[in-house]
Amino acid sequence: MVINPKVAKRFAEALHTRTKTDAVDAAVWAQFALRMPFMSWQRPDDLALAIRACARRIAALNQLRTQTKNQLHAAQSTAMTPDFLIATDEHLQHAYELHISTTGIAAASAIQLLGELLVLPEEMRAKQ
Repeated sequence: MVINPKVAKRFAEALHTRTKTDAVDAAVWAQFALRMPFMSWQRPDDLALAIRACARRIAALNQLRTQTKNQLHAAQSTAMTPDFLIATDEHLQHAYELHISTTGIAAASAIQLLGELLVLPEEMRAKQ
C-alpha cells in the first residue's frame, strides 16, 4: 500500500501517539490499514509517462533558453565583449581575420582560439 505521509502523520496525531518507536509505529499503521480502504497502486500508462517526460523536457529547455538569453544580454551589455575588443586593435583584428579565413573556424571558435593563444609568450615556437 502506498500511504500519503501527511495523512499517516495526521492519523497518528489523531490517536494521540507521541512515542516514536518501531512497535508504536507498527501498531498505528496496523490501525490505519484496518480503517482505510485498500486501493492497489496502478502504474500510469505509457502515454501519460511519455507526456510527463516531454513536459519536463520542455520546461528544462525553456529554462535553459532563458538562461542563455540572459547570458547573451549580459555579454552584449558589457564593454569587455571580445568582438568589441578585437575591433579596437589592428593586430588582433588581423589575427582574428586569419583565423576565420581558415576552413572550419567561425567567429566563436576564432574568439576562443585567440583567447588562449594571446596569453602565450611571443617567443614560443609552434613545436612548443
